[in-house]
Amino acid sequence: MVEASEYVVIDPGSVYAIPFIKDAVLVSNWDEKSESIDKYQASFHPKINEFVGVPITNFIACRISGESQGAIFAFNYAREATEYDAGVLVSLAVVIGSLITLSNEVRETERAFVYTIEALARACEAAEESTGEHIARVNRYAGALAANMGLSPDFVETISYSAQMHDVGKIKVPNDILLKPGQLTPEEERLIRLHPVFGERILGDSPRLRIAREIAIAHHENWDGSGYPYGLNGDKIPLSGRIVKVADVYDALRSRRSYKAPLSHREALAVFRSGDARIDPKRHFDPEILKTFFEIEHMYEAIYESVTGAATHDWSF
Repeated sequence: MVEASEYVVIDPGSVYAIPFIKDAVLVSNWDEKSESIDKYQASFHPKINEFVGVPITNFIACRISGESQGAIFAFNYAREATEYDAGVLVSLAVVIGSLITLSNEVRETERAFVYTIEALARACEAAEESTGEHIARVNRYAGALAANMGLSPDFVETISYSAQMHDVGKIKVPNDILLKPGQLTPEEERLIRLHPVFGERILGDSPRLRIAREIAIAHHENWDGSGYPYGLNGDKIPLSGRIVKVADVYDALRSRRSYKAPLSHREALAVFRSGDARIDPKRHFDPEILKTFFEIEHMYEAIYESVTGAATHDWSF
């Protein structure tokens, strides 16, 4: 209600409550409403008097129309508050109402955008079991890492829905290769290793999908340059890709695949500490991201249990 103040709950029966603002605007001067300025103060919530800091002599209240009703309040004009002053506020209220409507439409568009990304991610991994759970977990793992690394809220929000696009390029890899239980042939391995390139092409050049595109192309690169498709190393690997690599590897270790049994959280941590036949933590992961992972590994366990239905947790990142 007032800039830079705490919220003030308006008494519905007070003179300045929204239902009493007839014809969209209310103009009030102390000498028209009370015997004295002191008695006029009783019309206002104490928080309003405290914020204004001096006795209130007049005010104008203007209703803001739209789905979310509101009002503009202006206090203590240097002279008597007039209908002209009210007209200025009405014009401002019209602009604010339009911006609120536009903001709501933008939010709806954003929700539709995120939903479309999720639908595409599900379609690209439909051949594998528990796809919806996998992409939901990877999103939350990546968001948790980013938030606990102290990255910006905008980056955290973006990576929290873009991470699920990491394997979008698999849509161009035949299912019999993706689901093959035995060892891949050299040609099959070559095709699998192209899925980051396919993903980058599918996501295109839209600035809105920049982080998703970085994740798709970089989440199989290794810190020491031994990864694919381009053999990038260190900081040359996009940060989003380095983060999602940790998230994706953890979930892959915890998940059942056609070629492997799932690991427990403790067993997955052991791999992140000491490695196994496929994973070398010192060579494969950004050391700072790995350090953050171990600081919040309990969150990863909770996310896995929560999304797979084994337990319910409410973590705030």
